[in-house]
Amino acid sequence: MNTRNRTMTVFSIAAVAMVSLVLTATSANADLVVEEQYIYTAGLIDTQNGGTGFDGAWVSTKSHGQDYQTGITVHAVNPGPTLNDDAGLFFSNLSVGGSALSRFGCSGRAQANRTISAASQTALLGDNTTMWFSVLIGEPLNNNQGSFLFGTEQFSTDIPQVLAAAGDGFGITVANVGTFENGTGTINAIAFDGNTTPIGEEGSFTPNLPGGANFYDTSLIVGKINWKANGTPDELFLFNVTDLQTEPAEGAAIASITNLDFDQSAFDTVAMWDTCSMIQDEIRLGNSFADVTPEIALLTLQVNTVSGGTTILGHPDNNFDINFYEITSSGNSLDVTGWSSLFDQNMSGFPVGTGSGNGWEEAGGVGSHALAEGYLLGNSTIDANASISLGTGYDEGVDDQNLNFTYRTDTGQLFQGLVEYITEPTCSFTLLGDANNDNQVLGNDLTAAKQNFGTVGSDDGCLLGDANDDGQVIGNDITAVKQNFLNVFPASAHAAASAVPETSAMLLRATGAAGLGAWRRRRAG
Repeated sequence: MNTRNRTMTVFSIAAVAMVSLVLTATSANADLVVEEQYIYTAGLIDTQNGGTGFDGAWVSTKSHGQDYQTGITVHAVNPGPTLNDDAGLFFSNLSVGGSALSRFGCSGRAQANRTISAASQTALLGDNTTMWFSVLIGEPLNNNQGSFLFGTEQFSTDIPQVLAAAGDGFGITVANVGTFENGTGTINAIAFDGNTTPIGEEGSFTPNLPGGANFYDTSLIVGKINWKANGTPDELFLFNVTDLQTEPAEGAAIASITNLDFDQSAFDTVAMWDTCSMIQDEIRLGNSFADVTPEIALLTLQVNTVSGGTTILGHPDNNFDINFYEITSSGNSLDVTGWSSLFDQNMSGFPVGTGSGNGWEEAGGVGSHALAEGYLLGNSTIDANASISLGTGYDEGVDDQNLNFTYRTDTGQLFQGLVEYITEPTCSFTLLGDANNDNQVLGNDLTAAKQNFGTVGSDDGCLLGDANDDGQVIGNDITAVKQNFLNVFPASAHAAASAVPETSAMLLRATGAAGLGAWRRRRAG
């Protein structure tokens, strides 16, 4: 992770973006049997021996060309996927760590394999039981032939892909399931039934391909295997998982193979094969869906696509100490004028910086593409279930719904938070003096009333700056804010000290119209 100059007082968005992005945590679930996060120094995967539930190190060979490696951040295929500084994939609030496995180029073929322990076999392979596995996949646009297999044998380095010896196995491939050469983008099921040649079923899911990209978006592919008694076919179901809390129904599978009867007691090998640069990461085998989809707690950016409101939502169960956040938009759908930064709000616990790094200060270069601010010499706490309004920082007129939200904690790690879009107006009038519809009356309500002074609209509580819900923003609204200052709705919802503003400083800032106008002009320029 890059070290920041602690005396710098003007944040650079580009510089902050270079900080290592880590969604950390080695999973602690007792029923997770096998896990490989590729927590290795950059280099060849061959002989690496980390992870959990294995018996022996990785073994990797190639026909010629590119080796299987970890820890490389630049792909030969450019532009490549978004990786953290350890070359690892990340996905929503899935717990991830370390690097990822890829060939980082398209010359030759390579295979990598590793055996699991006898204890892992016992835990996973009983008749009339169910095991689950999960893999993060970054699929290239071209030469997409990579495969992941759990079975009895390793792959050879021939093309099209075959096993080194006749064997059994279930898994995932992005290759064409007819020729097992270049695929079309779908993620498919693969199996070997006592042979060296595979069978497969084409999947119904193709990851999103961003414009101009050479890699599809990262996918979390989860497999469910129902081990039946001998004489009854075993069942493989593959799922594209986006919700880590909801176990998918078998009917929602993107591909399945349900007509093969294996003696799974011999399954002991995790194997990969590729002729290009598919990325595989976060391999997990366990006894339940929850085992292989461990979550980490994250903050959420809630975006109202009707009003443009942007709000940081605390996690239901955890407090977070943060010192930086950034919201970016590839479609320039941010509204820097409507953004009410922490610097603007001057809330207790979120001090305003004075140029020495002693509080929150807006980053240089903010605009429709990015909003960011940081606290160089300290941290502020976002309490569990907190709701911190950032004003109307989203341009609902552009509304590309492609925001990224990242924040840095007091540990120095930069996390990619969740982004939640809501489309219904949530601004029904509930609290006199609340001019920005965040259920509390603070200095940013005075700011909202002044910025929108003279505006006329509806009286449904959605008119920004209308603190008394009469459909217009005039002097009465500023009076309503001052008379109801520090009130909240409901009365007990914001009792924490972190929600109490520094009254005198806030009133001076919010009532200083000339100073506020000058600050807005400097920001826009």
